[in-house]
Amino acid sequence: MSEPTGYFRYHASRMLADILGLLADDFLGQSRLDTTFPSSYLTFRKLVDHLNNFFETELSREVLESALDRRYVYLCQVFKKYAGTTINHYIHQLRRQRAKHLLLHTGKSVKEIAEEVGYRDPYFFSRMFKRIEGKAPQHFRENPR
Repeated sequence: MSEPTGYFRYHASRMLADILGLLADDFLGQSRLDTTFPSSYLTFRKLVDHLNNFFETELSREVLESALDRRYVYLCQVFKKYAGTTINHYIHQLRRQRAKHLLLHTGKSVKEIAEEVGYRDPYFFSRMFKRIEGKAPQHFRENPR
């Protein structure tokens, strides 16, 4: 862990952020100062937590509305406001990071990796990966730079 790279670095950063979040929640719970956050920010944090934990599953409009008990349009507005990107773009980033890790550190086929990161269609996964990374998953595995 002295120099984590790739998905492990990303995952370690996420875990550190979660720990800091728990410490902050504990501190704010004990604090007597009035440090309330806007409800939209709390919704944003719940949405990010949900996306981070379930990015490999189907995250349709209905699923997100049900999980967060908010309208999808509102969730999109809040996410764009605080993250500066769209929900779908963020999901694709999470999936791509996980796919890059699996391509470099496992011998799984592209089809298996596509399914593991949440894409039902391996051809769609390959097109998305190539559009963002500039090379197909098979070529990325051979030459990640």
